[in-house]
Amino acid sequence: TPVNVTTTPIPLKGARWNFISYLPQVNMTIKEALAGYKASDEDVIKSQTGFAMYSTQNGWIGSLNYLEPGKGYMIYRNRSNDTAFYYPKNNGSLTGRFSQDVNPTANERPVSANYRNAENMTIAAVVAGEFTLQAGDTIVAFVGGELRGKAIPIKNPEIANLTYFLNIGGEAEQPVLFMVQRGRDFVAQAVSVINYRSNTNMGKLSKPFELRFSKQSLTTTIYPNPFTTSTNLTVDLGGSQATGNHEVQVSIVDTRGRLMLQKAKEIVSGTTYKMSWNGKKSDGSDCANGIYFIHVVVDNIPRVYSVMRQ
Repeated sequence: TPVNVTTTPIPLKGARWNFISYLPQVNMTIKEALAGYKASDEDVIKSQTGFAMYSTQNGWIGSLNYLEPGKGYMIYRNRSNDTAFYYPKNNGSLTGRFSQDVNPTANERPVSANYRNAENMTIAAVVAGEFTLQAGDTIVAFVGGELRGKAIPIKNPEIANLTYFLNIGGEAEQPVLFMVQRGRDFVAQAVSVINYRSNTNMGKLSKPFELRFSKQSLTTTIYPNPFTTSTNLTVDLGGSQATGNHEVQVSIVDTRGRLMLQKAKEIVSGTTYKMSWNGKKSDGSDCANGIYFIHVVVDNIPRVYSVMRQ
């Protein structure tokens, strides 16, 4: 039996994260669902796959647009005092509307790691520096070779600029590598890494975290891509200007970060490194059809490329 949402308080502790139940039986926008909560600047609400921050001037901004029955959420209350709020009656602007009429999750870009990990961290980021993004580019986050987060640009009226809202799944503290994905290619890599920490938030609406990218320094060709039986990887180690020896190691992982194949480190002289992959794991068994990430480490500098087996 559904509870009476208008008489059931949702308690919140101050200056900390709070797990909250979503009691209404219909979808509601965050503005509608939290109308009874007196939010303050830098309050955050998040799910496993999206989050939004509060601005007194502009309301809730982020990749999480609405709340759904049956899903859990967390709220970070910025004020230090405890409080409680009530949900409104079971109605809202989304009631009775179908997916073809409204797509409130369009800003979220879930990856499988969002659902497998019990915790996540959130980042509101902008791209700074000389690297220029193109329409359709996404920012992705890798932890330990596994794709842990993905985001598209969202309008942020606080700074009159586009901002990326990332939910990065995880539990253990590990380095997070950010890259720019364009189609199936990774065209740039962040010049620095951060450490993953559960239930932390980096960046504010008024001052997002700055990500600076540099272009992939190695020209790489993967052909054919997609492939059926085998594909060839060619890495330009620096063109005609390359001199001396280079240490190269190649690993192939699936979208869950599971290691399929790891080649031993090789010392390569010259300007080009080449290898072929027959779509098999290190034990000789076939990899299933799907997307895989080829990690190429040249002289301790990592690069990531994607390939599809079909």
